[in-house]
Amino acid sequence: MINEIIYTYIIDMLFIKDMLHFTYFVDTIPTAPRNVKATLSSEGYINVWWDPPEKNPESVAEYVVSYRVPSIKEDFDEVDRGFLSHTITGVLSNRQYSIYVKAKNQYGISHASNMVYLQTHGR
Repeated sequence: MINEIIYTYIIDMLFIKDMLHFTYFVDTIPTAPRNVKATLSSEGYINVWWDPPEKNPESVAEYVVSYRVPSIKEDFDEVDRGFLSHTITGVLSNRQYSIYVKAKNQYGISHASNMVYLQTHGR
């Protein structure tokens, strides 16, 4: 009986320790970047810009700008923390792009921002 109580106590303490550890990391990951917008430049590039995350913006090491064209694989670019904008090059004409941004720090990566859709034109 005493062994069962000790074993249960050890399991409970390990669970609490893991939960505290998990909570610490979740609380230190930045929230998603806000207000993502995108425009098509006259040169055929896509300009993307955003506001920093509300939570832990000072901890952001870089932003990950992801973009996708249906039926073509998803691609991404990593952007230094000092920038709140990015230019996507190599844009295909007559395609709809879906774009979102994530914030990344030493503890992990945020959820995706709002999704932005942009239709490119023929050249």
